[in-house]
Amino acid sequence: SLEMFPISSERIGWPIFELDDFSQLEKNHIENCDKIIVCSDWAKQVVLDKTKQKNVFVVPLGADPEIFNVNRQPRGNNACRFLICGKTEIRKLADLIPEIFAKAFQKTDNVELWMASTNVFNTPEENKKWEDYYRNSALGYKIKFVPRLNTLREVASLYNNVDCLWANSLAEGFMLPAVEALLCG
Repeated sequence: SLEMFPISSERIGWPIFELDDFSQLEKNHIENCDKIIVCSDWAKQVVLDKTKQKNVFVVPLGADPEIFNVNRQPRGNNACRFLICGKTEIRKLADLIPEIFAKAFQKTDNVELWMASTNVFNTPEENKKWEDYYRNSALGYKIKFVPRLNTLREVASLYNNVDCLWANSLAEGFMLPAVEALLCG
């Protein structure tokens, strides 16, 4: 909601969105701001294409390089580790991940899929249902579930213990894990 501004100040809105269109109410809110800040070139283009707002500025979100940096530790397991980091939901193709993983790899391939994907908006039962769905898939024994992490340093350590970030989404406002993972090498 961008409707709650003091009357005497410049109205600057910063909407975070993941779709490429807006409801009429959202368009009204965006168009009634003096300026709009968005976090990606994609989001800027959506605002320019779908609203009458022309004062759109990109201010990229980012990751702290003091926390997110290459700090790999030697490990005994040489499996190629893939990481999915982000809440389990259909928008992020969670229902297709086990199938994609099984099509990409065979049982003999030395790979693991690490899931840091507990959805805080789900009930514990819903999250368990997702985990069971993954565990019961063709390569479910190669899928590891990472408990919810408490600090950014723990997230950085996780990135440094995998080989590839696997990120898919039907719509994404900003894929911060991609920036964090790149900083971690």
